[in-house]
Amino acid sequence: MNTGSSTPVTTMSSTSDITGTSASSTSSGTDSGSSSTGSTATEETTTSGSSGVQIKFLSGDYQLDQQYVPYPSFIVLENSVPMSIARVKAECDTEESNSLIRYSLEKTGNFFVDSYSGDIYAANPNGGSTIGSICSNDDCRIVATATAGAASASITVYVEIIEENNILVINSKVEPTTVLNQLNENKNQTWFRLLNAQLKADAGYYRDEALNKLFITGRLTDSDGNARFLLRDELVNVASETEVDQDSISATEDVFINNRGGEESGSNTAVVVLAVLLGLLVLGVVAAILFLYRRPLLSRIKRTKASEPAGRIGQQRGNIVLKEKIIQTRDEYPETNVNQEIKINQGLESRSQPYSVVLTEK
Repeated sequence: MNTGSSTPVTTMSSTSDITGTSASSTSSGTDSGSSSTGSTATEETTTSGSSGVQIKFLSGDYQLDQQYVPYPSFIVLENSVPMSIARVKAECDTEESNSLIRYSLEKTGNFFVDSYSGDIYAANPNGGSTIGSICSNDDCRIVATATAGAASASITVYVEIIEENNILVINSKVEPTTVLNQLNENKNQTWFRLLNAQLKADAGYYRDEALNKLFITGRLTDSDGNARFLLRDELVNVASETEVDQDSISATEDVFINNRGGEESGSNTAVVVLAVLLGLLVLGVVAAILFLYRRPLLSRIKRTKASEPAGRIGQQRGNIVLKEKIIQTRDEYPETNVNQEIKINQGLESRSQPYSVVLTEK
């Protein structure tokens, strides 16, 4: 769960709400909606229609008719990218009827459901909200119904706000479903859910060599029926009593995969690299164009030099004639001072521009 940014937790429900119940038949805990313990508490919410098809929910805690879903308070809900808050999952007793299942919610202004997948989303048209600004009091109580023809079943979903310290990180090569099943075999009346799962950043290129980074939450129900999500240290203690590899449990690993500083530094480095590459690309393109069109360019330069303006040539010739006249005048009048007043216009007129010589006696 890349909780260092606004990354959606869309796999939270798709993984935990389905696979989190597969070990419920062996769980020894109870949910707050149950009054008994052990396997006798795993009553399933099942109804049948006139066709005899039965439908039941699998995503509830201990496969009961209540589903408690944690959602981090620090995750920002976006409206441009769908971000699932939870997922409900039901199935029929006949495989061919599963394709008929459709999901719906009781009237609620804060949530809506994908009728095919069972993903529940927050009504967040403006974006930038957190689950805390949407849920207050009983606003995060959702009743979902699954129907398949005439058969139907309902489940109550409670979205509860959790903090960073309620999340346990487990690094394991074992599939998340297996790890979750092992955790839910605990004897501490704690129901574990998989909040999210990601491939560890420093894992290899091959899936078999990768460490799955699992973000786990656990909800404890005590003997008095009071329930709460455990803190990380408490989760470590409960998990240490299960068959989960103890070396994979991390009590200190940061929930945030990339902290803010790392993200900013990485972004700046990427911008610099891209700028350098773009500059080299532009230089390469310019060099290629000059090389391909070198002959036409050289010919154009030569033609430009060969066709100088006539006015400039005339001006140069006029200057030469004037200099000759001045020298001749000095030779004819060696005893006088020669003050020259010469006005030359630019262009073609310079060739015929007169000049005046003023002679003064000493």
